Amino acid sequence: VQRFFHSHKKALFGAIKADIFAQFRLSANAIDFGETPVLDSVVLSLSYAGFFGDTLQPVRLGVYELSDALHKDSTYFSHQTLNTFSDNLVEGGGLFEFHPKTAVVVDGETMDAQLRIPLSKDFFTDRLLTKSGCSELENNIHFLEYFKGIAIRTEGKSGSGCMAYIQMLSNVTAITLY
Repeated sequence: VQRFFHSHKKALFGAIKADIFAQFRLSANAIDFGETPVLDSVVLSLSYAGFFGDTLQPVRLGVYELSDALHKDSTYFSHQTLNTFSDNLVEGGGLFEFHPKTAVVVDGETMDAQLRIPLSKDFFTDRLLTKSGCSELENNIHFLEYFKGIAIRTEGKSGSGCMAYIQMLSNVTAITLY
């Protein structure tokens, strides 16, 4: 539901619900994490394409595994939704501030501004590390049958806030396992 009101040079937005549905692909075929891998952390990084509003107001986000598949030959509309599993994969409460003009340092390297969302180590250990060398990680066809994608959802907000535009096709936008 989206409502837009205009009043004397000031734009006011009413209740806004925003979801992003996305698939991720393997960085290589036949991924093998080796014997007894240990996952340190998992980060969903999202590249900013722009923003509108007050970036100092925190926004609560949730990330959920899709139970419905996305199909590249299908058309999706903004009023549609996809089914997800109920577990929120975000660690640490899910409250974020957008910093679309601030570079970040990752592993000692300065990178373009991005939203970095910590995700559940337990979930990715169970869903990916235990599949090391298995058919699920053999190629992207098998992987997308196994892990259909994610939904990134706003989880309610009152008062002023910010809308961030995300560049999903950026090299920065990724789920990285450390």
